[in-house]
Amino acid sequence: MLHLAKIVGTPTTTSGSWVHTFSPFQEEKLSKRGHFLATIGLTEFAGPEEIAAVGKEMISRLQEEYYGDLEPSVFAKLKKAVDKVSQEAKEGTGFKLDLGAVVLLDKALYAVVNGRARLMINRDGKIRTLLSQTETLSGYWQNGDLFLLGTEDFFRLVDDETLNLALKAQTPQEAVEILAPLVHGQQDGGAAAIVFQVVETNMETKETVKPEMKINFNGLPKERRSFDLLQKLKGQIVSLIEKSDEKIKKKLIYLRANKEKSAKPQKTLMFIALALVVILIIAVFLGMKQRKNLGVNSQSSNLLQQAQLKKEEGEGLLNLNPTKSRQLLLEAQDLVSQIESSGFQTEELARLKEELEHLLGTTLKEYQVEGSLFFDLGIVKAEGQGDHFVLSDGQIIVLDKKQNSLYKIGIQEKKSAILAGGEKIDGASFLTDLNGKIYVLAKEGIYRIDKSPELKIKKDEGWDSVLDLGGFGGYLYLLTSKGIWKYPPTEEGFGTKQPWLKQDFDLSQTVKMAIDGSIWLLGKEGRILKFTRGVQENFAVTGLNKPLLETISFYTNADLKNLYLLDRGNSRVVVLSKLGEYQAEYLWSGASDASDLLVDSDEGQIFLLSGDKIFTIKLK
Repeated sequence: MLHLAKIVGTPTTTSGSWVHTFSPFQEEKLSKRGHFLATIGLTEFAGPEEIAAVGKEMISRLQEEYYGDLEPSVFAKLKKAVDKVSQEAKEGTGFKLDLGAVVLLDKALYAVVNGRARLMINRDGKIRTLLSQTETLSGYWQNGDLFLLGTEDFFRLVDDETLNLALKAQTPQEAVEILAPLVHGQQDGGAAAIVFQVVETNMETKETVKPEMKINFNGLPKERRSFDLLQKLKGQIVSLIEKSDEKIKKKLIYLRANKEKSAKPQKTLMFIALALVVILIIAVFLGMKQRKNLGVNSQSSNLLQQAQLKKEEGEGLLNLNPTKSRQLLLEAQDLVSQIESSGFQTEELARLKEELEHLLGTTLKEYQVEGSLFFDLGIVKAEGQGDHFVLSDGQIIVLDKKQNSLYKIGIQEKKSAILAGGEKIDGASFLTDLNGKIYVLAKEGIYRIDKSPELKIKKDEGWDSVLDLGGFGGYLYLLTSKGIWKYPPTEEGFGTKQPWLKQDFDLSQTVKMAIDGSIWLLGKEGRILKFTRGVQENFAVTGLNKPLLETISFYTNADLKNLYLLDRGNSRVVVLSKLGEYQAEYLWSGASDASDLLVDSDEGQIFLLSGDKIFTIKLK
């Protein structure tokens, strides 16, 4: 039973508030859409119409949008209704809207707030805020929970002490009696709140059944055989034992009176007693098993409801917040896996699993692809192999450490040649492009590759262990185990090295560097660090459907809006936004053998270097 009480501020010419509650008379609407509660606050009103008429129109639009179509999920429909009314208000002129809406359907609660409305709860004496400002929520209410949904102006008028006192009241009416004096009479028409509580009433009655010897299990589903039925069986067995016991006593008296000794009656009595004991043990075992099954099924049903809610919420956020949507859908999928592992199977579970797979296929953007052979390095040089490669003016430049060579391949025409080789770049380990020129780190230092290699920066003992080389904005950057050195450009080449990081970092576990203005570092375990102007920024990867495993290379530049990770352990290329949010992944078995990757946005291709071959994957 739903109990509620309302508080509405005194309207003014520039502000007004409303509390709206609605429960459909039609059984279908009630069963599919539930009970609707909303608070609306309008402030800074300066429109041509009367404020009361505007508020009434908004209530009508909310109800129309939410109950108009019964097909979409509850959460998706509620979110759409609130967003649509809020957008219409934003497009209008002359007022500021504060809106909160709640739906109660069976044991579930769905809530959406827009503006600075708030939803609070007192559960078991603990008071907390569930929603504030522009947020969404779905979950289960518990018997006796006390909720308060209010506008921004309401919470501004009510102090925390009074609010906590009111939420500790036994009923919504008692809570409103405490709160109303702080709102009524104030020149603040935008204040509105509704306090509500759902109380379960136990209408179940127990029926006493006399024990009978015949119990029919036919047609009764295994999961619905109640413990009461087993109690009947147990009672009947006990009754049988008692009756048999009386017969046994009478038989023994008769035997003693006649002084007869017969082994046959004794064996019969022992057989009867043993049979009864066995029946009792079986009954106890069945009872334990039934209680266990009932417990498992009850838990599975609860998990199924949670999975349904998460699925609906994730579906509602599919276009609004893809990252959050993926997270909720993956959580729902995990719950389905837990249910399946318990052995619980229903048509509803199978249908939910199928729906989740479809939704995740849409939002996860998992692309099963086949890499196409782009170039065989053996064409440039016998036994040619690739260790690293870079893009430079429409060409791919490949470093072959084993043969101490650089190869160039045109992306458009695939013309190839040996760019450099020999003793001058002996020990070449890393390469980079800077303003269309190729720089290589070799034994003696950093060389620029023109017609012939030219030493530009001599090897420095202070380099420690060099991990990568990069170029951006005219500067060369050298990644070492203890930091990053920056070399500024001069007329002759490059000036003296300068420390780029503002503080010391242990970078010994770093495997790759990428530069787009900020410097990105990839660690051996897939950890990504971001530094801007020498200072570390917060960066975290979110939304992955499975963890990164053996991520050995990544790529980005100033023209790309995403990061591309070569996750060799999972045979995939993962695409992340530069905020760390999962975007897509390309699954190809050949990715497990690749050592480096590049992305050419102009050509819409991912290039993967794998031994003596370069493969491509089309971007989607």
